Amino acid sequence: MYQGEKMTITYRIYGNHGEKIILLPGWGEVFTTLLPLIHELEKDYIVYVVDYPGFHHCPLPTKDLTIYDYAITILEWLEKENIENPILIGHSFGGRISILLSGYYHYPIEKIILMGAAGIKPIKTWKEKKRVFEYKLFKFIVTKFKRKKNQEKYLKVLRKIYGSSDYQELDQALRKTFVQVVNEDLRYYLKDVSSDVLLLWGELDTSTPIHDAYLMKEQIKNSTLKTWANAGHFCYMDNFDECVKEIKSFLLK
Repeated sequence: MYQGEKMTITYRIYGNHGEKIILLPGWGEVFTTLLPLIHELEKDYIVYVVDYPGFHHCPLPTKDLTIYDYAITILEWLEKENIENPILIGHSFGGRISILLSGYYHYPIEKIILMGAAGIKPIKTWKEKKRVFEYKLFKFIVTKFKRKKNQEKYLKVLRKIYGSSDYQELDQALRKTFVQVVNEDLRYYLKDVSSDVLLLWGELDTSTPIHDAYLMKEQIKNSTLKTWANAGHFCYMDNFDECVKEIKSFLLK
């Protein structure tokens, strides 16, 4: 466990020799989905796997967090552990942190692998904008005109109607953090990512659409993109053998 100024993280270590890989999972990612990949990598590398506040055995945060809080804490932890020039592997939410560490904080990173990485804020459709407006309007009415003791009952109904399934499943302590994180657009930092980057993507990905991959490929100078037509957001599960082959080949270059 590492207690940073902004938040607490926990981590596991696999392998005992070779270069150091920092594996940054997705938001609330089920740890078992990553185990096959970890077991392949630990043969030749030391793999650190990070848990975020509120997931697995990591305590809930005591305050609302931004994506910068996550990145700063990882950065502080790397420096405390004297981990220099690590290899980063970020899936989904973990990709956000990876982009910030290199493109914003300019932390020395040997190589980066982004798998279905998040960080590109989608342009809302008219229908989505309408839903946001309705939610904010009804929330204002509830907090302005309903008795305080009854407000939470009405707000709970609004969250059920307008909130995403990811949002509704979260502990109350993580909800504002989740909103702040997904609303942060990191595309402006891509051009400043200086490490060699491998982008791995499923063309059927609906969480981080394939056009995000092409945008990242265009903006990150030293990047290579590999896609799979039959894979979704968890490309490392849908095409495991090919994914491992691509990762190992990239790391040996």
